[in-house]
This record gives sequence, C-alpha cells and structure tokens, in this order.
Amino acid sequence: MTRYLHFIDGQAVEPASGEWFDIDNPLTGKPWAKVARGDWRDADLAVSAAQRALRDGPWSRMSAAERGRLLHRLGDLVSKEAAYLAELDGLGTGSPITVALTQIRVIAQWFHHFGRLAYKSEWSVAPVGRTGSFNIIRKGAIGVVASITPRKFPLLMAAWRLAPALAAGCTVVINPSHLCPISTISLASLLDRAGFPPGVVNVVSGFGSEVEEALLEHPLVVLIDLAGDDVIERCYIQAASSFKALGFDLGRPLLSLILEEERLDEVATGMLPQTFSHHSMTSAAFSETRVCFGGVREEAIDKINYYQQIRNVWFRIGVASIGREISYLRDRQGCESQRI
Repeated sequence: MTRYLHFIDGQAVEPASGEWFDIDNPLTGKPWAKVARGDWRDADLAVSAAQRALRDGPWSRMSAAERGRLLHRLGDLVSKEAAYLAELDGLGTGSPITVALTQIRVIAQWFHHFGRLAYKSEWSVAPVGRTGSFNIIRKGAIGVVASITPRKFPLLMAAWRLAPALAAGCTVVINPSHLCPISTISLASLLDRAGFPPGVVNVVSGFGSEVEEALLEHPLVVLIDLAGDDVIERCYIQAASSFKALGFDLGRPLLSLILEEERLDEVATGMLPQTFSHHSMTSAAFSETRVCFGGVREEAIDKINYYQQIRNVWFRIGVASIGREISYLRDRQGCESQRI
C-alpha cells in the first residue's frame, strides 16, 4: 500500500508520532493508501520552515517578477500532470474523472493568472493632492499563512489559496481534510520541480483536533485562511486571543425563484444538476426553490417531480404556508427523505 508523507521544507517527512491513517477508495470502501498522521510537532516543524523561508531564504529576496515566473512554471506542470492529479482527486472524493480534469484545467489557469498579477500588483502610485507630488506604495507579504482546506474539491480549494499567497510573497502551511489529503500533497511536490525554494509551501496531513488546533495557536502564523464552517468558531476565538488575521471562503446554498414567464423545462433540468452536483457538496447548490406565481405552481411541481423520477434522486419537499410560495428543501441535517 502506498504511503504519503508530510511535505515540509521541500522534502517528504515522516510523521513525528510514527502513526498513519488509511484513505479509503470511495467506490469500494477499502483502503488504498496510508497517509502520515500529523500532530503539533509536525505543525511546528512546518511553520518554522515557512518562517525561515520567509525571513532568511532565497524566497525573501525574490522579486515579484521572479515569483510570477515560478507560478507560470507551476501552472505548466499542473497541465502536464493533469491526468495524474485528476486521478488522485477522484480517488479522494469520488468525483468523476471528467469533473476532476475540468478542475485541473481551472487550477492551471489560476496559477497563470496570479503569475501575471504578481509583478503588476507589487507597486502602485497614489496621488497626494499636490501638483508634482505622489506616493509610491510597495505591497509586501503579510507573513506565514495557515490554510485549512475542506474535503470538497481539495485541489481546487488548495490552489485558490496558494496562488494569491505565493504571488504576494507569503509562505504557506496547508492542512488538508483528512478524508482526501493525497492530491494536495502531490500538488505541493510539484512546487519543488517548478523551482520554489524549500519551506515556501508545506503540507501537514492529519486530523483537525491534532494539526488544525496547533496551527491556529502557533505564534508565528499571521493569517488563518479556511473554507467551510466547522472550524469558524474556533478560528474566531484563536484569532481574537492572538490577533491573527482571518480569511474565509463561506459559500452558502442558493435560492432559486420560478417566475410565470420562465420556461419550466429549462428550470427543472438546470436546477436539479446544480443541486445534486458533487453530492450537493458545493457552495452553489440550490437548497430552496420557490414558485412565486399560482398560475404555474402545479405545472412546476409536475415538471420537477418528473425530472426527479427519471434521475432517480432523493428530494425532500416542504410547503411554505406564507403567501403563494412553495418551497423545495434539500434533505439536510439528517431529515427524513422520501423517494419521489
């Protein structure tokens, strides 16, 4: 069984505890890989490496244009290794390979975008209100960033955080979800091939209570960047006690409105894939659909029920008692479902 180690200071590192945990294949339910189980010691090692790279290493002396060139190389490598990365992402999340490949292309474009942006955003000029006078502003790195990424779209979530941080000159420690950390570890290994100095990006795998807490409390971490809502309360508490900056990606389910003049076939066929895409683990899923006009209410119900039947999906129906609205609520929080 393949073993995946932490990526710290530019190299694969054994877990300090000597412990490992299994990653299950979402199709078979059987383990297919072992991943290093990190704790506070691994987190401290990664943050210390990031701090050294930020203050003393070649990264600290690198110009924005040089950082941009490295990001372009990383984007090229992501494109070159697209099939391999997509396979790892699919094995971690159960995502279809076509979806994973589409996301890999977006990730490559994301790195190229911030590669171009790096040298354009370092300097700016601000007027001061007097003729012939102006201020020159140079933007610098904020410091060591701790990024906590969720299990949905692990590679995409990691890239969304890495690219802007690296363009700004920051160093990063990522703690990916323990359910699917392998694609993020593999992405980090590409940074060495792209020419990034050791310690600029570090990945510590493990469970939230063992790694995440150590990163939140570490005195050298300046900014906490996360997606999802399971650690927000702890982040607020830790940030308030240690004066850390916070960055959030807080998507929420969407509300769709069906109006009288809209074409119901297109509404029904477009709404259901959006709602159930990626097992509904997206920030852009419709959790509620409201039929706002009584003239199309029954027809809308029939259309939506029909497409649910042919797609063989589970859906929970709730009826709003206010006005002339009907609500369709996704089954969440363990609510009882019924087959339509």
